[in-house]
Amino acid sequence: MQRASYRLVSDPPERISRNRIAVIGASYFISGSAAHSSLLDLIRYALPKCPILVLESSRYVARASSQTRGRFVNVTVPKMRLGSQSAMLGFVMTVQTCFRFLRELIGIRPKLLHVINMDSAIIGFVYRTIVDPRCLLAYHVMDIYAYLHATNTFLRAILLAIERFFANSASLAITVSEEFARTLGIRAPLIVYPGLTPNYEEIRAAARGGKVQPRLQKSQDEKWILCSGIVHRKRGLDKIVLLAKSLGDMVKVVCTGPVASDYRREFEALVATNVLKPVGFLDSGEYYQLVASCDYVAIPYDADEYYQFAPTYKLYEALLFRKPVIATKGTLTAKRAEVLGVGIAMDFAIRDNARGLLNKLEGNRTELLKQDHYARFAHAQISEFVRRYLGLFA
Repeated sequence: MQRASYRLVSDPPERISRNRIAVIGASYFISGSAAHSSLLDLIRYALPKCPILVLESSRYVARASSQTRGRFVNVTVPKMRLGSQSAMLGFVMTVQTCFRFLRELIGIRPKLLHVINMDSAIIGFVYRTIVDPRCLLAYHVMDIYAYLHATNTFLRAILLAIERFFANSASLAITVSEEFARTLGIRAPLIVYPGLTPNYEEIRAAARGGKVQPRLQKSQDEKWILCSGIVHRKRGLDKIVLLAKSLGDMVKVVCTGPVASDYRREFEALVATNVLKPVGFLDSGEYYQLVASCDYVAIPYDADEYYQFAPTYKLYEALLFRKPVIATKGTLTAKRAEVLGVGIAMDFAIRDNARGLLNKLEGNRTELLKQDHYARFAHAQISEFVRRYLGLFA
């Protein structure tokens, strides 16, 4: 894709363009994840001429390999599993894999290392401490591991302390919400909402103008509620299927993403209702086409302690294509959708909530057409991202 038409700064000077950037943690980029692709587009937008290498691990290769994927070089590091992983740190990599990452970084010698979430941050801090103290480090907090992996309050306190140390020791700390910054106590955070990309106008045009696969096409009378992401019990797919059934035969739930192994039996039962339409995993282009063609976006995550303050990519994907949102009451997503006037907060335990729901959602659609909230967020936050990112090289 080409850069957006509202270029915010001039191209960085040649002394910056010669520097290499390494990214660790964008693990789904290779499979075309819309979320991770948007992050890499953001980095490319800020530094259009710098070599960008995306490092990820895989247990399906015997040795390190690299290939060019679009405008990025993807470096695949072999993943070894010997012994148990550390539950406290929630590692997705073993110690052997960490050393292999360090070996690749020593060969690359990046000027800036952009690490995503805590597991990648550990590799980054080890590299900067032992190998290259002058390496710039951008710590991107997309998830707070203390809430995702802690089994008790003591462990949570330890993890929060570690994450807070990483964030405040990095050259630049980036978070996906103001709530994340407050929870971690980040002193000078850069806030970039999840999924914002400078290429949004091109993405909109490509999704609406491209040829749609037959499995992503709906009949003229149908209304589709999109429910995307890894399917497991806490994602609330069953609640959306029950809601759709109460809204009439022409309302279907379209589901995309892999199904957790321990949820497969329940998932098959939902498919048997003929309300749920699974379309499997989609790359970013296909996924954006699906969002563009659906009528509503459902974000039915449980209102647990984490999602009370955690943002989701799906809200901003809905804003990108101006789709009304159905979210669980008590979550941050539901609060933001109601404040913006772009969705409703549902208490799925109350069956009467389905009455008049479609009329409320159409009212939200009217608000979405009045103002382009996505563009407003993108202009402000991407401008600040470019300023702060380039400022690292000053």
